[in-house]
Amino acid sequence: MKVLVVEDDSSVRTFLNRVMVKYFSAEVIEAENGKIGLEKLESEEIDFVFLDIAMPVMNGHEFLKEIRKISKFKDLPVIIISANSERELVGDLITLGITDYLVKPIEYRTVKARIENIIEPLGLTPA
Repeated sequence: MKVLVVEDDSSVRTFLNRVMVKYFSAEVIEAENGKIGLEKLESEEIDFVFLDIAMPVMNGHEFLKEIRKISKFKDLPVIIISANSERELVGDLITLGITDYLVKPIEYRTVKARIENIIEPLGLTPA
């Protein structure tokens, strides 16, 4: 399983990398903004994306809109990780086809179970 983490906070990227490697034997590709995330998405075979909303250069909302315009990424699973839980934003993201929404701060004891619940229905299994 190969995961793209698009997040400007290096501590969150490190946290998700550790969880995904330790519990799911995943290969993790990191990007610090949406523009770099798009480049990584085009050059790698990604199974799903963790996506922050508030980032410099290209934010997560813009990133999500862009990938949904590309046919091969139209159904790519995207898990939002954000401290922003405003109803209007979340509703807009749902219409863009997000898979789940994790509210920061995320913690080890809850994130593993949530990720299992997310990847199981997608047919993704640890490498």
